[in-house]
Amino acid sequence: MQKLRTEFPKRNFCILADNLLAVDPILSVIESFSWKYIVTAKSDRNKEVFFMFEYLWEQKQQLERLDSKGHLHRYEWTQNLPLKQYSKTEKQVLTNLVVYQELSLEGEILYQSSWVTNLPVDKWNVTLLVSAARARFGIETEISTNKKILDFI
Repeated sequence: MQKLRTEFPKRNFCILADNLLAVDPILSVIESFSWKYIVTAKSDRNKEVFFMFEYLWEQKQQLERLDSKGHLHRYEWTQNLPLKQYSKTEKQVLTNLVVYQELSLEGEILYQSSWVTNLPVDKWNVTLLVSAARARFGIETEISTNKKILDFI
């Protein structure tokens, strides 16, 4: 990231990343550059933020939408959660957690994922945030496919 910052000192970025980057040191570096992030979060790796998400359930906000196929899209989020437990001397990374589910007409979970972000989240932009986060997977798939094709040639 430092190289990216050196190469493009005036440019602001929004980092889309998988769960490997959902850790305090990396998110702190991203924030030190005043960049934004949307990073996949998993309950087994990011236990504290998910614990706080459930513990502060009264702060949880929710949006549900039906699409043309009859699928229910459920968005839940809470803002300003500590990424982990911090000592009094540590600088806290506060993040927003977004949890998303797509359910079939029968209530079967078709897709679910969650992300931490330092972008503000509200009912007006949560669908765009989830779309951006989900696009990362498509980008990675396309890169992997192209790499395999180039290796074959």
